[in-house]
Amino acid sequence: AVALPAATCQGGPRGCPCTQVATTSSWARPSQMLPLGMSVAAFGATASLSRRGARAQRAPKVMTKATTNAALQKLDGLLQRALQAELDQESTRTRAEVESEVTTMLDAELRGNLRGFASAEKKVAKRLYSLEEMKQNGVDAAQFLNPQDSTLDLLKTVIVGVVALGGAVFILAAKPGPGVVIFMTLLGLSVLFFDQVINRGFGELLLLDSLGRLVSKEYPQRVACHEAGHFLVAYLLGVLPKAYTLGAWEAFSKYNSMSVQAGTTFLDQAIQMEMQSGQISGKTLDNFVCVALGGIAAEYVTYGQANGGMSDIIQLEALFEALKFDQQQTNVLLRTSVMNTVAIIKEKQKAHTALMDAMSRGESVGRCIEII
Repeated sequence: AVALPAATCQGGPRGCPCTQVATTSSWARPSQMLPLGMSVAAFGATASLSRRGARAQRAPKVMTKATTNAALQKLDGLLQRALQAELDQESTRTRAEVESEVTTMLDAELRGNLRGFASAEKKVAKRLYSLEEMKQNGVDAAQFLNPQDSTLDLLKTVIVGVVALGGAVFILAAKPGPGVVIFMTLLGLSVLFFDQVINRGFGELLLLDSLGRLVSKEYPQRVACHEAGHFLVAYLLGVLPKAYTLGAWEAFSKYNSMSVQAGTTFLDQAIQMEMQSGQISGKTLDNFVCVALGGIAAEYVTYGQANGGMSDIIQLEALFEALKFDQQQTNVLLRTSVMNTVAIIKEKQKAHTALMDAMSRGESVGRCIEII
């Protein structure tokens, strides 16, 4: 048996806590921020939405392309309202009402025309697979569950080195008194404390994410690949994405808030209601884990190694601990979900590539759904 990686993630723009749920449950993070890198604060299994999607496929409506486009534009407007209700910290009842409008609209106007929605099949049965069996299915578990962001880790090391070297040069050249040195040290520590505690690391996130896009052409492509993985897996499992952003500055510009991180958010009220009731269905839990792993799976299939997503793994670790899963239960669910998620991405690689390009262009959620 292999334990999950230790919680060594330092946060940052590729931590991607995409599946964070804003709830009072014991395993939720205390910060009520939207997701980073997946981006993301809310995950919604939306069981009722999936059921409606299933009914829709049985009784499709015939719609022209123009009618479908108009319906998708209306869907975009409703999703924006749902996101704004969350940003404005509206009551749970208000947010549930807005999301109910979305499901009603899907059932009434897009019945049978959301191609692929809730259509994914989990091809791997749930049981304890050995690491060798996973390799035979094309998945190196140790590599998959240990994403390392070499680009941002290197940038962070360089920045710390530059700051330390600059401070040493200043002290040697200017020869300031002890009081000045102490003051500057306290000032620097205060800035770091304010950013980490008050802004929840937004300053560090913005700096590293911006530098990463300047020094590496691959970095923004990997971010888009990761988020497209979350988006696609969620959609195919019947979880409707609500919004997405691919960068810290984009998230700040779009939402005008330092508490909103980049990533993908989903309709989340159904799963919150399940969690508040103290009972999470097996299907909801399976979908939750697969969507959480969607970004890592997309990078793994595309590049052979994931850079982002360590916070996804840490969040799942916290969930399993809250559910009091032992190591065998954890391995059964995690390993099965890894293979199912990788299988979904491999089967839909063409759709993933098209979605990745669309998200890089900043297309609306409705347009991304149309592309899928």
